[in-house]
Amino acid sequence: MRSESSLTSYPDESVVYEALNFALSFEVLEFLVQNLAICLL
Repeated sequence: MRSESSLTSYPDESVVYEALNFALSFEVLEFLVQNLAICLL
């Protein structure tokens, strides 16, 4: 992964947008998984 090298240079808006999109989708996925686990238990 090149996250460190890409952070040193100024990122494009599309890169920032994709990073935020990925972070949000990951949080939503984690939230859904946790709720699903609570419902199953």
